Amino acid sequence: TDNNITLYHKGGDWVQAKDLEVIVADTNSTRTYPLGNFTLSPPEKQVFDIGSSITVPYQDGDKQVRLVTPRAVLFSGEVK
Repeated sequence: TDNNITLYHKGGDWVQAKDLEVIVADTNSTRTYPLGNFTLSPPEKQVFDIGSSITVPYQDGDKQVRLVTPRAVLFSGEVK
C-alpha cells in the first residue's frame, strides 16, 4: 500500500517470529525491523507460516526489502 510493505507467507516451512527481521533500504539508508517493530498477522501465533503476513512502514524512495533470520535470507525483492 502507500504507507506499508506487506509480506505474505504463501508456502514453505514456518519460522519463529522472534527470529525474523525485515530490512528495508533506499539509496542512502537502511532500516531494520525486528519483532515488536513489525506487525505480525495473526499476532497470537508468534510464528510466520502459511496465511501469515508481516507489515512494516513504507517510506518514499524505498528500493529493496529483505526478510531475514540470523542464518538465512528468506526473501529479497524490489519495492515497486
